[in-house]
Amino acid sequence: MVMAGQEIHKVLTFKSGNFVFSRRYDHAKIETELKVFHACYDIIASLPVLPHLAAFLDADLIRKSIFSTAALEGNPLDEKAVGALLEKEGPATAASDFEREILNLKATHGKFILAAEKAKDAKPLLLSEDLIKAVHAAITSGVNDAAISPGLYRNTAVQVGNPEHGGTYVPPKILEDIKTLMAAFVDWINGEALLRTDPVIRAALAHYHLAKIHPFRDGNGRTARMIEAMILAAAGYRFIPSTLWNFYYLNIHDYYIAFSKSEKNDNDSAQPFLEFYVDSLRRSLKELQGRIIYSIKPLLFRDYAAFLKNHAHDLSIRQYHLIELLMNDSDIEFDHNDLKHASPFKLIYQKVSDKTVRRDIKKLESLDLIRKTGTKYRINFDVL
Repeated sequence: MVMAGQEIHKVLTFKSGNFVFSRRYDHAKIETELKVFHACYDIIASLPVLPHLAAFLDADLIRKSIFSTAALEGNPLDEKAVGALLEKEGPATAASDFEREILNLKATHGKFILAAEKAKDAKPLLLSEDLIKAVHAAITSGVNDAAISPGLYRNTAVQVGNPEHGGTYVPPKILEDIKTLMAAFVDWINGEALLRTDPVIRAALAHYHLAKIHPFRDGNGRTARMIEAMILAAAGYRFIPSTLWNFYYLNIHDYYIAFSKSEKNDNDSAQPFLEFYVDSLRRSLKELQGRIIYSIKPLLFRDYAAFLKNHAHDLSIRQYHLIELLMNDSDIEFDHNDLKHASPFKLIYQKVSDKTVRRDIKKLESLDLIRKTGTKYRINFDVL
């Protein structure tokens, strides 16, 4: 058993010496960052998001995250191709191993992450070797590669990383050691000390140490990130796992450097990886905030325009109808001639004078409801 007060837990292996499980880090620095994260997340979680907008945001983030976690491992499919695969209804067939990897991630996300989200029992997610093996099997099933054994630990040496991303690392080499370390990992991550730790940090430490053991022949990164996401989802952090995966991909060099620095430092500290991780949380949260605010701006804008028409009397009915058309297609651009002659605007303006058209444009621009870009105007949700 792992003692609750120990920051470092060493496990002696047969072929690779001592393997270190570490929850040693600069607590003051990391916990200060976490306080900011939690405060910001609570604000974002309180923002009103209509169900259909939340569903759209979920789908978009899942698409980006699946593309990102696959691309981190070298899958060459671009985001558009990944999106097309994910949108297929019913059982989908894969034309290549790369497509099979994407479909596997989709199924795994639904089976494990969404299941953790829906549990909502406020209990920490307890890991087991069977659960980790099941996640790996779901990720790698059906891939036509003789080196891959879904859900089975490896019994061969592997080398991880490369000189461009902080150097190489040789994880434990033989099956006997991997079995020993995986049993120790489950005992450690489910121990009293880690269960009392902020689940955000517990998720990161699970990710880091599982990747460090590297128990499978292939699919270790995807499995470690999936386990991290499951812990976060079980703790109630909706959207965060998906935005994190995208951030890891966009900052792939720093991601691997953080692993390398933590694995190689002299005092067995997890600080380098946790510093990268909390920075990823903060920046992912900022992106998420922007996405949510962007999704609710049209609703607030519509309410504001109605106020200007009905209460402030700053908008005429015709001007308000123009704003309604623009809200229905926020990408549409127009000029004076478009209002007179192009659909759908001409239904409103074909019978009015040029002077009236110009006056309406000037009025909407003065209220900052529209903004000019080049020679054209478009709706300005940023007025809010």
